[in-house]
Amino acid sequence: MREFGASDNDMGLLGALKFRGNSRVLNKVAFIKTMFPNDRGGAENWCQWRELRGTIGRENDDFFAHMWKILHQCQGLVIGDKYNSKRRIDSTTLLGQMTAGEQSFKLHIIHLLNKIQSPIHRQLTVEALLAIAKLFSDNAELRIDDNLSTDSLIEQAVKLSWLKANPKSEKNYENEEAQAWQFFYHVPPYKMASYFLDALIYLLDNGKQNSPQNKAKI
Repeated sequence: MREFGASDNDMGLLGALKFRGNSRVLNKVAFIKTMFPNDRGGAENWCQWRELRGTIGRENDDFFAHMWKILHQCQGLVIGDKYNSKRRIDSTTLLGQMTAGEQSFKLHIIHLLNKIQSPIHRQLTVEALLAIAKLFSDNAELRIDDNLSTDSLIEQAVKLSWLKANPKSEKNYENEEAQAWQFFYHVPPYKMASYFLDALIYLLDNGKQNSPQNKAKI
């Protein structure tokens, strides 16, 4: 399996994202129930549904088309373990070597997804990528000049969702983090997509605050 631009020096700021465009326009993106699965099949709850989906791991052609488009709007994509440079896809390198719909591209994405050991976390990653694709589709002018880590996005979404439901828990979040993850596993897909939106805006705003221009004003 080929690796694309795997370099520890290129991992970027995992808690912030440099970008071009206006992060606030993302607030206009709306996720509605009809855009997402509303039938859990035989699963008792959304947590069990995610575990089953993550175990099967069958992504369709539309998913890979979305992945291809994501790479046009970010410098790189880190799928799974954010500290492992081998999980990174360099957009320029991959897009220059492959074409949309190419089988080797699909196999590479599947390979990275299958490296995620937890079926639930694998499914969360897929849902995060689909939410990102929707955001980028609705905001074609947005360019992330950084590596977009799915784990960073998920972790931030977990925290934001928990604090939204429990506003008084901010100072005690570290002690409640395990509860926060369990809460997140049970969130319906359309609500989860909104949390991913909130998380992405948070990371973009962090990138803006850490930009050289803003640091110079301090």
